[in-house]
Amino acid sequence: VTLVNAHYALSHTAQTRNLDDTATIQEFSKIVRSPAILEALMLLTLADGMGTSDQSWSDWKEALVWQLYQDTLKYLEAGPQAFKAKQQGREELRQAVFEKMSRGGYAEEIEAHFAFMPERYFHIFEPQQIATHIRLFRKLFHHLRIAEGPAIVSPILKWIVRPGHGHSEVWVCGWDRPRLLERIAGALLSAQMNILSADVFTRSDNLVLDIFRVCSTDFQPILEQRDIQRIQARLQESLLCEDFDFRPLIKKGMRLRPYRLSQEAELPIRITVNNSSHPFYTLVDIQAPDHLGLLYNLLRAFGEEGIFIALSRITTEMDMAMDSFYVLGRDGQKLLAPAQIKSVQQRLHRAATPSGGSLS
Repeated sequence: VTLVNAHYALSHTAQTRNLDDTATIQEFSKIVRSPAILEALMLLTLADGMGTSDQSWSDWKEALVWQLYQDTLKYLEAGPQAFKAKQQGREELRQAVFEKMSRGGYAEEIEAHFAFMPERYFHIFEPQQIATHIRLFRKLFHHLRIAEGPAIVSPILKWIVRPGHGHSEVWVCGWDRPRLLERIAGALLSAQMNILSADVFTRSDNLVLDIFRVCSTDFQPILEQRDIQRIQARLQESLLCEDFDFRPLIKKGMRLRPYRLSQEAELPIRITVNNSSHPFYTLVDIQAPDHLGLLYNLLRAFGEEGIFIALSRITTEMDMAMDSFYVLGRDGQKLLAPAQIKSVQQRLHRAATPSGGSLS
């Protein structure tokens, strides 16, 4: 491998793949092969990034690059042993959470959380983070007991500001329902927010924890309480109507923001369905000219196809959106049937076409 060949690989992998997944680190390690090449590649990537505009390089993107660099370096130096901390035994992890939540009568809730959350969740989060999530689920149950009228259908939101990374996290906790991810994204985008990534954790008891990372149009964390309240209200409104469409609200909001549309009609749309890079998920990579409401249109298209999105990475470089999704079909399996893959690609292509989404 040479730096020329691998130059794009570090930033691309960091921005489009799940960095908490050991499969990502192992795959990238095969590309760089040695700490020396990784070190040189990191320096080259940082130099390139800092020499570009704020739109092309942000604190969020730099944080992702550093995370990939550090985890890959550990793997190159120590091999599979580097993942030992991430692969902490379920029983050991459960005991650590019990110790952190020894007061408050959380025993049954802890047991339910460990019984119902998907396996990958426990490879990502540490005991303190898991404890915070369990407290959020308790808050949800309290909300459901006292809520009346339209509020009873609404999930609860928790906002966490990450100033060092240039973004805020939005934790959405509630009952799962069809196309919930699409509606959350619509509420965020209609409030003029940029979505950087979305992680979806669906419990087997039909509860969900969706974690979005968002920033303002000038790539800063979201701080204004009125923005948070507006998102909550719009999400609640959308859940009351099965056919709610955020596109008019997104279009209205985009008129108010300094959003630079791609003017290059000849820029290609590429939709790649990849079943070889991950053992459990199909990876769908979408490259398209950036335009109003693109992400919402894509999520809507996935929903119409009955596709479950486990994780997404949202990236914009100049005028091009490069979005990646880890997905499963209606049957909970990879997308393997040629007819199904073709149908998904065609629907996503229509959604990625500016005229096809009815927003431009």
